[in-house]
Amino acid sequence: MKDDVETEIAVTGSARTGGAKVWLSEEVSQRVAPLLSGIGIELLALPDRECATVRVQSITVAGRVGSVTQRLRIERHEGAAEAEIEFDAPNVWAAASCIASQAFGLSPPLLTADAAMFAVIRAATRAAQVNSPVLVTGETGTGKELLVRLIHAASGRAGGMFSINCAALDEATGADAPDAAGRGSAGGEHRLEELCAAFDITLFLDQISELSPVAQTRVLYAILRAAEGTAGAKRPGARLVLATNRPLGPLVLSGEFKRDLYGRLAVLTIGMPPLRDRRADIALLAVNFLRIAAPQLSFTSGALKALSNYPFPGNVRELHNLVTRLAIMPRDGVSRLIDAADVRAQFVVPVLSASIWKSSPFQQRREMVMQALMVCGGDRPAAARKLGISVRALQQHVVVGPPSRNR
Repeated sequence: MKDDVETEIAVTGSARTGGAKVWLSEEVSQRVAPLLSGIGIELLALPDRECATVRVQSITVAGRVGSVTQRLRIERHEGAAEAEIEFDAPNVWAAASCIASQAFGLSPPLLTADAAMFAVIRAATRAAQVNSPVLVTGETGTGKELLVRLIHAASGRAGGMFSINCAALDEATGADAPDAAGRGSAGGEHRLEELCAAFDITLFLDQISELSPVAQTRVLYAILRAAEGTAGAKRPGARLVLATNRPLGPLVLSGEFKRDLYGRLAVLTIGMPPLRDRRADIALLAVNFLRIAAPQLSFTSGALKALSNYPFPGNVRELHNLVTRLAIMPRDGVSRLIDAADVRAQFVVPVLSASIWKSSPFQQRREMVMQALMVCGGDRPAAARKLGISVRALQQHVVVGPPSRNR
């Protein structure tokens, strides 16, 4: 067996003063350094590594003939607090996102093995360097809040991050909803206007599309008052970051969302891709979730393939919930392996009606068909019965794209 190769990477410094700072060996820097510099992480000279707060070990182990396993292990030490990330088979994107997550203190980490998703991370770190509002869009369960935390961490704001659920915003008083995630108190003693005018904080408005007309007026008023109060101030005011799973443009056109409020909020927009468009992340995230939930268990290659072929309409949240169920399900014997049959048993087939099927876009119908096929192990008649459609209708959707209109 080949000896392990260990590479130490030191990270220190404040994102507020020019980004996290990293020391890299020549071997690792050739692959990862360009990505890190692209998200504002500065490379240090060798003598500066003593002041590290993050240590990264990239370990390559040659196993049986024809097989190679790579493992990336990262430890963060900051006072008494310690955090650790470890996962197998990282590619260059996974390594860079893992290092960035620890450099900015993200827990859980924002991991990706997908180039397009890493471009989202890069966009978020760049947006963090300006004071303009950032609108994060994406389907439910894609991880928008974690990206918001990255924006806050990369901005280096000392005043903390406060979250408001816009769907629960009090229309009459404008009082803030409690911050269930514990990132600072955003209870009823604070008012929306006070937070908008606060210095050096990140104010996260979640589900911004769910604001009622009255609450929209309240938010716009608070933003305008805050802009007047912080004009000419030496310290930065509140940084607004917003998230929505519904595109705001159509809501503006229909009159459901105020155009002037939209103009104030939609300065910088970052879209989170759905999990089905970042297939390389499915196995990476699943293994990471399982290591946290049940480190004594592991996936077979067939199980990871079954996961990677599933469309995950619920995105990362659905994947996390599925892995949690796999971790606690009753097991026969002493097997510590999760196989493809175990995975398929946890897939959920949507309950459809004829009206839902007919009104759904082709791509959405195709995803439902693929879900059913995964659950039924490829048995098309059984999948059709679960969906309540004919086998012919099912087969029409097991194609690359929608049927041509010219036919």
